[in-house]
Amino acid sequence: MIKSDEKINIKIAAVTMAWNESLFLPLWINHYARHVGINNLYIIDNDSDDGSTSNLGGISKIRYPRGEFDDTARATFVSNIVNAIRPSYDAVIFTDCDEFLVPDPSYAKSIPEYIHKVQGQALGAIGLNLHHMLTEERPFDPHVPIFHQRRHVQFVSPMCKPSITRDNVTYSPGFHNSSLFPTFGSLYNFHLRWVDCGYSLRRLDMTRTMRWKDSSSWHYQRQSDEDTIAHFLHVKKLNRTNDDDFLFADPMGKISSELRSKAASGVFYIPQNLRDSHLTVLPSRFDGSIL
Repeated sequence: MIKSDEKINIKIAAVTMAWNESLFLPLWINHYARHVGINNLYIIDNDSDDGSTSNLGGISKIRYPRGEFDDTARATFVSNIVNAIRPSYDAVIFTDCDEFLVPDPSYAKSIPEYIHKVQGQALGAIGLNLHHMLTEERPFDPHVPIFHQRRHVQFVSPMCKPSITRDNVTYSPGFHNSSLFPTFGSLYNFHLRWVDCGYSLRRLDMTRTMRWKDSSSWHYQRQSDEDTIAHFLHVKKLNRTNDDDFLFADPMGKISSELRSKAASGVFYIPQNLRDSHLTVLPSRFDGSIL
């Protein structure tokens, strides 16, 4: 596990849900095991059949039977699992397996150190899509540290999720919002969905065949190969900035001003329509944050 200069005596669990995630799940396991210990990892397995959830060692595996994709039911199931294990932990992390939480190394060396320093029922992370610069960068190699291969990030508010919770929680579909008010700081959610064009196309071959209860909001899981390649080419054309202080000295200024009060439904909503129109080159201090 990653050690900090300060003695931190807190116990943290990390939970994800996976279906045939042969690329991202091993990376997710390696990343969160470094921070919280492999025996505190929980994989909710949506009936994977590619071997990716076999032989998990000390990781706890929970079956979620595969059927028609119902994101409301999925969020309820995950909320129940997170709340069930909560009494054994000081905090619980939930992320998709292509989401990697990283504190700014200038503020905290590890996720436990960040949680120790920042108060709040839920700790939100600044959402950053990590992009493949098509034709400029080689295909992604899972055996090479991620930030040695990909360095261009784009702020996107849908990935600003309440990923760490200290109290019982009810997640909304997609896990973008929850029943707990999120506290934001120097914690980033690196979203790897766009880390490799070839992998994105292969994954689409799978997700286009899924049965959806409501597919109206999941167009990006069913879009054409042509639209996906066009997305990568569009992102490549965005202006790029180098910012050693990083883009987010006051990282949640954009969202804090728009974060709505508790709704009648009991959910704190984070705006889903905010994103930067440029890319930022990741500062070198993040090197080694994800192996």
